Parts: sequence; structure tokens; C-alpha cells
Amino acid sequence: RQYYGFQSGLPCYVPLLSELRIFKLNAVSDDSNGCVCALASLANHACLPSVTLAWDHARRRHQVRALRCIEAGEEVAASYIDLWQPAEARRRALRQEMGFDCQCSTCAGMDEDDRRLSDHRRVLCKRFEQDVHTKLQAGRWEEALHDAKSLHGMAKQEFGDVETLITREMRGAMAEMKAMSQLQPKRSDDGPSGVTVHGPRKRDCADSQEAAEKK
Repeated sequence: RQYYGFQSGLPCYVPLLSELRIFKLNAVSDDSNGCVCALASLANHACLPSVTLAWDHARRRHQVRALRCIEAGEEVAASYIDLWQPAEARRRALRQEMGFDCQCSTCAGMDEDDRRLSDHRRVLCKRFEQDVHTKLQAGRWEEALHDAKSLHGMAKQEFGDVETLITREMRGAMAEMKAMSQLQPKRSDDGPSGVTVHGPRKRDCADSQEAAEKK
């Protein structure tokens, strides 16, 4: 009965189609898992969310985790899409996947200049995130750490200079990258170390030449 209380986006009940639409519009997902939850599915979307939804494999239930301190009476909102996209791309994704136009404070409450700055920060966050992944795959720990620091700073700016669960997890990842980079052998710009082969000394050359003349 609770399941049918969720919105399907249809004007009336249509067997099977209504069930599929309810699932598509209300399921909370994590990777390949998805389910409609009595409470978690009630969280609306926001492009600057206050919570994140995560599937707990051990307990087989969805968790609603606060990203930051939430004031009493404040709406609990999650992001339905990738955060690191400009406003127009987010609106387009929500319109295509969820069937609504985003009217959150980030999309509707910003003037044009602030929106351009926000879009720029989010595009950079996406780029830094991809660069970190690529460099970690290549074992370039110091370079990945540098990009991770840039990502952390840019993300914190976008969240209004407020420490969030996202930025805290970034700091934890940076600590691991720093530890791994310190374990790597240092590269030398002077070439590989080893035994240096020197030419013969002048005295040795003279002795060899004198011995040859006596023969």
C-alpha cells in the first residue's frame, strides 16, 4: 500500500506501467542495487544536497547519511545525479531521467554571475576527480595527491566553505595518497645510480707505453 502512495507521473493507474514508473521515479540506487524505501525515497533532489543515500550491503538496507550539520526544520534533500556538472547539464539529466525541472536553490536561487562561477567550480571538480583516478591507476601518487588537494579546495568552495562528509572523505583519501607517495623510491634526475667507470690514469698510460717500447 505504501508503494502505491508514491508518484508515478501518470494521470491514472495503468497496470504494470504504474509499478514501473513508481520504481523509476522513487527508487534509491547504489550501483546495481535499487529499491523503493518508505523513508529514503521521500527525500527530494537538491543540487547542493544535505544528505547522501547509500546501500548497506551487510545490513541490506539503505542509509540516509548527513553530509553536513542540518538545521531543525530544514528539508532533507539528496542529489539524484552526478554533482560535478554545470547547471544546464544537471537540469537536462533530471528532465530526461526523472521527468521534472529542477527548482532547487542552487539552480533557481542564483544570479547569472554566481551560476557561472558555480558551473566553473563543478567542471573543475569533475576534471580533478578524473585526473586523480587516472594518476592513481598509473601509480603516480604525488601527482594524484596534488590534484586531490585541488579537488578538495574547489569542492569546499562549492559547498560554501563548509566541511562536509564529502570533503572529509577526500581528506582521508589524501592522507592515504601521501603515505603511499612516501613509500615510493625517489627519482633522480642525474640518471641511474651505479658503478662509475673511469678512464685510465695518465701514469698507467705512460707505464703501458714504456713497456711496449721495450718490447
